[in-house]
Amino acid sequence: MTEEQKAAALVEREETAIEEGEEAVEENLIEEIETCGKYEARIGTTGYSTFIEATAAISAGETLVLCKDIVRSESESVALWDKPFNVDLNNHTYETLSSVDVDLSNMGYKASAFCFAYDGEHLVTVKNGTIKTKYGAPVYAACNTVVLENVVVFQDHENYHQKTEEYSSAVRTTGGSAIFNSGTFEGYYAMAVSNTGGNYTVNGGTFKGPIFFSAGGTTSNKVITINGGTFKNYSVINGNKGVLTIYGGTFDADPSAYVPSGYHVTNNGDGTWSVYAD
Repeated sequence: MTEEQKAAALVEREETAIEEGEEAVEENLIEEIETCGKYEARIGTTGYSTFIEATAAISAGETLVLCKDIVRSESESVALWDKPFNVDLNNHTYETLSSVDVDLSNMGYKASAFCFAYDGEHLVTVKNGTIKTKYGAPVYAACNTVVLENVVVFQDHENYHQKTEEYSSAVRTTGGSAIFNSGTFEGYYAMAVSNTGGNYTVNGGTFKGPIFFSAGGTTSNKVITINGGTFKNYSVINGNKGVLTIYGGTFDADPSAYVPSGYHVTNNGDGTWSVYAD
C-alpha cells in the first residue's frame, strides 16, 4: 500500500468513527425520549409532552413517532392536519373516545383519529401500530394520499350511535386517497367513500366489514381498486354509485360482479372465493 493509500484509509476510518459516534449519540437520545415516560411523541431526537404539540411543531415531510399509548377523552375534538407528515406508531396504540357532534347525521372528521387535509401531491405514511375510535373513522383522508402499512385500524362499530353509518368506517375519504399495503381494517364499513369522492388502492391486508359508496355525488370519482387482501363480511353497498374493480384477493362472498375480463373467480370450497388473472 502506498503512502497515499494509507493516508486515505486512515481518513476513511476516522470519518467512519465519527459517523458511528454520532449515530450512537442519536440512538441514546431516542431511547431516553421513548423510555422516560415524559413524552407522548417525538420528531427526530426532540420529545414533546403531548401528541398535539408534536403535530403543531412538525414540518411537511417529517415523521412523528409515538413514544407511548395515547387515549383521547370524549371531550377532545380532533384536529384536521393541513401538513403532510408521516406517523410511525412505533408499536403503540392511538385511541380517541371523542363523541363530539355524535348526535348529528354529519359528524365530518371531529370524532375521527388521524385526519389529513393538505394541498399538494405529497404521500403520507401511517405505519406500525394500532388506531382506534369509539365513534368516527380512525383514518379520515381528505388529502391526496395516505399510505397504510402494518397497522390495526379499528372502529368500535358495536358501540356507535351515529345516524349515518358511513362515519363508522375504518377508513373514510372525502376526496382523498388511501393505499392499503398491510394491516387489519375493521368498522361498520371497512372502507367508505363519501359524496365528494375518493380513491382507494388495496394491495394487501385484512378487511372486516362491507365496502361503502355514498349514494350522492358523481359515480366516476368514487373509485376502489383491489389487487389483493382478505375480505371478511364482504359486501358492497351502493355498488352502482362507484367504480369497484377486483384483480385479486380472497372473499367470503362471491365477488364476480366486480371482476373484469382477463380475471376469474375460483370457489375455494371452504366458503371463500379467490380472484386470479387468467
